[in-house]
Amino acid sequence: MSKKSLSLDTNLVLAAYGEVRWKNGVLLGHILAKEDGFYDYWPKYLPGTYMPAHMLHALADMLDEMNEPWEKQIRKENAG
Repeated sequence: MSKKSLSLDTNLVLAAYGEVRWKNGVLLGHILAKEDGFYDYWPKYLPGTYMPAHMLHALADMLDEMNEPWEKQIRKENAG
């Protein structure tokens, strides 16, 4: 997985191996594919850490984008 900024208005970066980090390098969690083929966010527990709503929305948008090809394939197979 290549390094990709989730959104211009967030401080999140999706780095190699599905790591989700603040731009300052702090690891927040991982985006990993489960056995059903869908990607999910697995947060790392960091006491005192929070994520504002706009960052959670950016993370959700990234997951939707990553899961879209698999979702399309499932819909195609179920339609036929």
